[in-house]
Amino acid sequence: MFSYAKKTTLAAMVLIFASSVATAQEPKDNNAPVGPGQGPDTVVGPDAFGYTVYDDAEAQCTYDFIDITATGVEVASGDDVSSGPVALGGAGIEFYGDVYTSLVAATNGYISTDPTDAGPDLSNDCPLPVAPSTGGGARMYPLHDDLVTNSLLFEYFADCPRPGPLGAEGCNIFQWNEVTHFSSDVEFNFQVILYEETNSIIFQHGSGNPELGSGSTTGIQNLGNSIGLTYACNTADSVADNTAQCIYDIDFIGVDGAAGFTVNKDFDDDNPAEVEVTISCNTGLPLTQSDTIAEGDSVTFIVGDFEDGELDCEITEGGADGYTASYDNGTTASDTSCLFLDSVIGIRYTCDIANSLDLVDVEVTKWWMDENPQFDAVNFAEATYNCVNEQFGTNVYGSLEFLGDGAVDGFSVYPDWDGSTTCTVSETVVEGGIEFDDSECASLSVTPGVGASCNIYNTRLYEGIPTLSQYGLALMALLMLGVGFVAFRRVA
Repeated sequence: MFSYAKKTTLAAMVLIFASSVATAQEPKDNNAPVGPGQGPDTVVGPDAFGYTVYDDAEAQCTYDFIDITATGVEVASGDDVSSGPVALGGAGIEFYGDVYTSLVAATNGYISTDPTDAGPDLSNDCPLPVAPSTGGGARMYPLHDDLVTNSLLFEYFADCPRPGPLGAEGCNIFQWNEVTHFSSDVEFNFQVILYEETNSIIFQHGSGNPELGSGSTTGIQNLGNSIGLTYACNTADSVADNTAQCIYDIDFIGVDGAAGFTVNKDFDDDNPAEVEVTISCNTGLPLTQSDTIAEGDSVTFIVGDFEDGELDCEITEGGADGYTASYDNGTTASDTSCLFLDSVIGIRYTCDIANSLDLVDVEVTKWWMDENPQFDAVNFAEATYNCVNEQFGTNVYGSLEFLGDGAVDGFSVYPDWDGSTTCTVSETVVEGGIEFDDSECASLSVTPGVGASCNIYNTRLYEGIPTLSQYGLALMALLMLGVGFVAFRRVA
């Protein structure tokens, strides 16, 4: 048996060996940077794939922290811990050319595409690209360091509270809450926003980080560690409080050396007609551009040769008669145009134009063709109308009323874009002794922006002898007797 002294010596040797192994694999940080420092610049890239990072000192990026503390789901917590695969909402994200519907988040301030990444990678990778100390996958590093995260949260928004670079789109948010550097007790928060349409990546840092980037890494790298983009690593005051870094893929959003304006078109009744859209700018080249666009289509205008922040452009449409247009530039809805102020190089903006069908009016006029000038009573008549909408298989019907000569009544209807909506107005006889002509109203065609009108003519017929008073009857009787007496004398 071992003596007590031997046991103690052996135990000490085991502890020393274990410590040396841990140190060789990956030492705990103690706030000491690992590797050389780099950055930051306000614009970094593009890398070999096409990613460029802008920080919030540039117009292409804004800081707008979306706090999900009260609503997010906790996916990890603690020191050197991984979330395991977290299913993304919506379409997921395309990252370095591959589409991912789940990602792994580590409490040490990075996201990995490797579903088996266990998350112990605690020494920050600097500069990028570089093979990670542990784990793998393509990675996003909002703040890679030896961190302790009290609560790592996740939430998906179908309509992101922070608009994307092209306006409204869905986003997935990972948020590190109540984070401390190993051996520190100063807490801070940061987050990653992943947009599902433009595949943009936004890092946002709250206040309180005592290191400010002096011993951490912020950037991205691909699967295989052959392409990377370092915003900053191991550099004092490189990641300040309340700042953001926006990482854009040039193939999805950027326009090299210019600004892009994509116009999307939607008719609420699927009208396939083309309309003309025009962009007019205060500077840059060209100043004015026009193109035609139809339902469900898009067109992109490119404007170059301008200074960042000096380009103002307005997009309008023409030719959509019979429709009310509404415009949305991604942040503001308008009924007049999409307006883009202080536009910058390298961003593609979006203008969504939606057209809602307007009602058209059908007007009917009643004319009385009275032949008896003694008739001065007010004439009253009724008519019924019926409109067939063949495109949608619906009918619109009702009644009209007319009081007096020249009276007008009418109705409104939504017409088919193909002109197949027809309306019929028919007279309803309400008095005897009346002839009517409603042939003008037998078949009225209405189209978007164009109504219809017709006339109905009525004639009152007079037959028989007017009624006489008692004196008139007596006079008529005497006349009849006189005529009879003369006839009798002639016969005699």
